[in-house]
Amino acid sequence: MSTTWRDGRHPVSVGHLVMGIALLGLVAVWAVVQSDAVSGDDVRWLLPVPWVLAGVAGLLATTLAPMRRGRSAAEPAPEPTPEPAAEQTTERLED
Repeated sequence: MSTTWRDGRHPVSVGHLVMGIALLGLVAVWAVVQSDAVSGDDVRWLLPVPWVLAGVAGLLATTLAPMRRGRSAAEPAPEPTPEPAAEQTTERLED
């Protein structure tokens, strides 16, 4: 993934995105349980929801980001062109 900003947008860190969504989802589940909106049996299906949503967000970020840049997800990013090297001298220094 490129570390340079293009068109005012920075590259997405998929790991940070996934863990941020998972953390927010777990906090939301905690808030719902603390407010007694769900009973003990309903928590079984509620706890995996943040992980599933975070996984879906990660998959979307991984597959859609390259498409927005104009290339497919399977196509690797182009290699940066190297800077021209300074002229090298071929003369030998004599002692």
